[in-house]
Amino acid sequence: MSNKPVSKEGPLPLKTLKSLWTQYVNPLTFCLVLGAIALSVFLYYRPWQTLTLHTEEINTLKNLTKALNNRVNYLESTAEKAIPPSPNIEQINTFETRLTTLQQQIETFQNHQKLGNPLGS
Repeated sequence: MSNKPVSKEGPLPLKTLKSLWTQYVNPLTFCLVLGAIALSVFLYYRPWQTLTLHTEEINTLKNLTKALNNRVNYLESTAEKAIPPSPNIEQINTFETRLTTLQQQIETFQNHQKLGNPLGS
C-alpha cells in the first residue's frame, strides 16, 4: 500500500449526483407540473365569471317577471272595463301561466345559488 494521503476533495461520485437529482429535482418538477395543470384548469373554468353570469340571469328573470306583472295588471284592468268578455281573458291566463313559470325558475336559481351549486351543474 502506498503512503499517499487520500484527498477527500474532487468530483462527487455519479451515484451521489443521481441521488441528489432524485431527492430534490424530481419532486420539485412534479410539483411545478401539478401546479401548472391546476392553474390552467382553474383559469379555464373561471368560477368567478360563472357566478356573475348566473346572477345576471337571475336579475334578468326578475325584470321580466316585473314587466309581466305590470302587463297582467294592465290587461286585468282593461278586461274589467270591457262589457262583453274579450279575448284578453285568454291572454291574461297565458301571462299568468308564464308568470308562474318564471317565478318558479327564479326560485330554482336562487335555491341553487344558495347551495353553491349554480344551475344544478
